[in-house]
Amino acid sequence: AERMAIASVENVLAGLTGAYARVPTALPDGAAYDTTYFDTADRQFFHDHRRGRLPRCKVRVRADRDRGVAFLEVKSKGANERTRKSRVPWRHAPEAGPGALDGDDAVFIDAHCRADSRSLRTALQVTFARTTLVGLDTQERITIDRSIRFTLEGRTASLDSLVIVEVKQPRLLNTTCAFRTLRQAGVPEAGISKYILGTALLAPVRTGPFKPALRLVERLLA
Repeated sequence: AERMAIASVENVLAGLTGAYARVPTALPDGAAYDTTYFDTADRQFFHDHRRGRLPRCKVRVRADRDRGVAFLEVKSKGANERTRKSRVPWRHAPEAGPGALDGDDAVFIDAHCRADSRSLRTALQVTFARTTLVGLDTQERITIDRSIRFTLEGRTASLDSLVIVEVKQPRLLNTTCAFRTLRQAGVPEAGISKYILGTALLAPVRTGPFKPALRLVERLLA
């Protein structure tokens, strides 16, 4: 699950000093990322998530502007609830859509996702700045994303004052310094991904199980 905050980011970072190391970036606000999500015309991936269906997957191209690299990625969740990410280098322009998919890309997608790669189209574009911390004594990685902007078919939604913090661990342990610091800072938790959040904000879709997280976002941005 991801935790969302507005003005407490620097306080959170200060609370993590000594337990985590900050990954250097070219810009002070973090590394610049562009992500293009693919889905079917009827948004199969979104609705599989909304209905809680397993297995399910997401397909995206994520470009790290700092390093000048991009990857085609498939994130899949199996019947055991475990999430697996597979990726290969993206050899096209980072913003290129499904029309750029070549035979090797299609083979990769079809091997890791049950949706036919030929049915995919650009479904959402997301830009954000990311600060990454790594645990000095724990197997943790913390990502802090800000300046988040969604684009869908000419419509945009900017979450400029919202920050998304995610603690990534091989196995959940909510007693680490990161979790303690976030709780002490009063950072609320919401189980929603950027793809789901951006689609729910910009597309005419049913959002039933995501409504609590959407209300939290609205409250934080008010």
